[in-house]
Amino acid sequence: MAVARLDVIGTFDILAAAHIPHPVMFPLQLGVFGATGAAWGQDPYGGPTVPGVDWPERQSWRSEAGASLIYQPGFPDPTMLLRFNFAQGIGPDGESRWSFSYSRALDLVRTFSR
Repeated sequence: MAVARLDVIGTFDILAAAHIPHPVMFPLQLGVFGATGAAWGQDPYGGPTVPGVDWPERQSWRSEAGASLIYQPGFPDPTMLLRFNFAQGIGPDGESRWSFSYSRALDLVRTFSR
């Protein structure tokens, strides 16, 4: 599997920029993203084999672009993000979808230790 995603996240509070009264503890940010990915080879779950040996074939790649509404509450971790995403597939068979996600900066993920 090969996956890539690029996010651009605005740093200002969109509610404050729109002059909408709200508690300071609820800043909302906007973000945009683009992503692409592909899988190739034998399916470990018994599905059909996807063409490609060392890299997926061109027709196996799927891409999407979208926008996110982001809330960064600051607890339990200051880098935690809650996102409400809308993504539109790119290409002739691209479909749109909504999702909700939780993420955290990878460089701050810690291993379990005693």
